[in-house]
Formats: sequence, C-alpha cells, structure tokens
Amino acid sequence: MTNSTLSAGRCVVVTTRESRLKAQIEALVSHLQDTYSMIIDFAYLEEIFPPDEEDHEPEPFDQMVHQLIHNQFAVVDLCVTADAFYVTGIRHALSNAPTLLLAPNSDTSTIANARFTQTKHSYIDASSPNWMDQIPAVVKYLNRPREAEYQSDLRATGAFRVTPLEKSFETSKLHEVAWQLNASGNPVAKAAGPKIVIWEYQIQHAKDFDVWVNSENTFMEMARFWDRSVSAQIRKLGSVRRGALNDDSYKDALGLALAEKVGTQSQVPIGTVFMTRTDDASTLSSNNKVSHVAHLAAVTPKKVGDGFSSGGEIDKCVKSVFEGMRGERRRQRGRGLHSVLFPLIGSGDGGAHAAFVAHQMVISLKHLITQQLADPKKHRTLEKVTQIGLIAYQRSHLDFLRRELANNDFVEVPLRSGDDA
Repeated sequence: MTNSTLSAGRCVVVTTRESRLKAQIEALVSHLQDTYSMIIDFAYLEEIFPPDEEDHEPEPFDQMVHQLIHNQFAVVDLCVTADAFYVTGIRHALSNAPTLLLAPNSDTSTIANARFTQTKHSYIDASSPNWMDQIPAVVKYLNRPREAEYQSDLRATGAFRVTPLEKSFETSKLHEVAWQLNASGNPVAKAAGPKIVIWEYQIQHAKDFDVWVNSENTFMEMARFWDRSVSAQIRKLGSVRRGALNDDSYKDALGLALAEKVGTQSQVPIGTVFMTRTDDASTLSSNNKVSHVAHLAAVTPKKVGDGFSSGGEIDKCVKSVFEGMRGERRRQRGRGLHSVLFPLIGSGDGGAHAAFVAHQMVISLKHLITQQLADPKKHRTLEKVTQIGLIAYQRSHLDFLRRELANNDFVEVPLRSGDDA
C-alpha cells in the first residue's frame, strides 16, 4: 500500500554487488518500493573505487555524489567500512536529508554511533531479528522535513564541485495530461475544480496564462535583465523597447510598476504579493499573453554576498497569490485572471529542495480546492480560477510533481476539453 503522505521520490543505495547484506538490502529495497513508492538508484562501490587505479573513471563517482546530494533518502552498506564511511561523510556534509546506515553486526554500529546521534543518519544492525521494524522510525523524517534542513549545502562548498548530471528539458511545452482533484477519493467519481497543468522547461516560452508568478526576494528587487533567473526573464519580457528595432535600449516597465506598488517599504514579509499589469507594448503581453505578474516575496537574503534562502511558508505564499488575483479581478469588475503559472517556489536561488517544494505546493492546492468544492460561497480564494500551471525545469521536477499529485487524490484528465481521455 502506498504511503500517500510521503514527500520523497528517490533513494540511493550504496553497496557492493556481492555484499554480505545482499539479501537484507534486496528486502529493504522491495519494502521501500512497495510501501513508500520510492525510485531506487544503486551505486556500487567496486565500480566507483576499483582496486586497479587504471580502471578508475570519474563518471560513476560524479553520479554517486550527485545522488548523495539530491536524493531524498540514502542507504549506505557498512560492510566495506572505509569506503562506506567516506561516502557517509559526503552525504553528511552536502545534504541534510535522512540516511540509513545498514550495519552487518552490532559491533559496526558502535564505531560511529556517537558521531551521528544528533543527525538524521540512523544505524540499523541488520543481523538483529527484527531490524526491518525499525525502518518506519527512519523514513518518518521524510514526512516532516523542516524546509531549512531540506536544502543542499553544496552552494557553500566551493572547493567541492560536482557538475549536475541531470539536464534540463530540451524543449518547452505543456505536459501531455492535466490533473483535477477527486475530492471524494472514489475512483469512479468525477474530478472537479481547477485543472492543474505542468509547463516543462523555460518560462519565457509559456503562453496563455493570465498571470505569471515571480518568486522574488523580500526586498522586491527584481534580477537584472542579463541574469538567468526567472525574475530576470520576466523583467526582460515585461520591458518595452524605446526606439527602432535596432535600438537595444528598453524601458523597465515591469520593474517600475513594481517599485511604484512597493512604495517606501524597504522590506516586506514572506508571502506578500504585489500585482502589476503588463504593458501592452511588452513581449510579455503581446506574445506570451500575460496580463498580470504576481510578485511574491518568497526568499530572504542571507549575509551580504551570500545569496538567498527560501523563506518557507509555502502554503501562505500559494494562497496569497490567489488572493492577489481575486483582489485584482474585483478591481477589474470580475474580468479575466482565470489562469496562473507558478514556479517551484524557493527552489531556485532560494535553495529549497524541489521535492519538498512540490509536496508543499500540491498539499496547499489540494487544501484550497477542497475548501472551494465544499463551500464555494464561503471559500472564494480560487473563485473563477480554471487553470493552475506548475513549472518543471527538468525531469526530476516533473517526477516530483506527478508523484505528489497522484498521492494527493489528483487524477489525470485530458489537457483540453473535448480531448479523448
């Protein structure tokens, strides 16, 4: 039976092909797949650290490190003590997500137990008769991650550079299916509420969403035109060319509109939203068909020169965007603003793990839609909203979102009305 509350997607198992714990690891892997629907990656130490130095290739090592950093759960086989503790050190240094250290006997666990008593690196003696009964106590941390602990510390480790192996999508498009909430839980019941769609890859190619969400810092300072962030892309698309086509100067229409809304406020709380209308002469309006941008305070600055961190409160952020849309719609006397496109809030420069953000955003959407379906006159946050878009920049983001939607009673529906199911 699938655990519908689990937010994790992938587990890396670090072992050897002929480990003394092979039978236990096979049982554990089956349990993680069947009970928690985890995707399992294997890293075999004899291939990563071959006995003959001439056989060493960097790719298996880089791939293992990537998995140790980004996978939401890890299992390390302690039979090969030196290599296993080296691997554990990488995991401990570069990820705050939980790890299970599987020991072949009780003596192994006493070697390092004291080192990790204050961390989510748990030891299990696989020679004990009821060792599998201890698994839920380790996996439970995945259900209640604190956002600050769900961030990789890789950004602060400049001397240890690993090139991400996962590439972004090559083309931008809507995912081929949409989702709607089946609030009753009855598989034959009709789904209802706004459609959830996933936009794959770059936001600048998205069209026909009335509102784009700009995940911004609490100082409401948009990124510069030439930066690579979503904020920079939105700002550039929202600008207006000053002169002829060969004139490469622009009026910062969106940045000026935001500054006017913010006024004299130097910093705003997490979850604050400012709605700005796009200039009719901008690419954002004419090509992307975006009428408004919801500037959302979602990340907070660290020390000077040290970037940003996710501000948390994702449920508040999601709700604030819809309330901002509703307020703007009322000012326009009920016209427009039926669709919105969200990034994975705080998972870019904010550093929050995409799996955690996907979980929190889907839970928030489920809560709002459930309220609306139960009493639409009382709960009007999603009033007139028909489509909610979520951006998946790469394959893992898509996997996280699809898993969370499926685990939270959203069912697949045709992308467009009238399409065959």
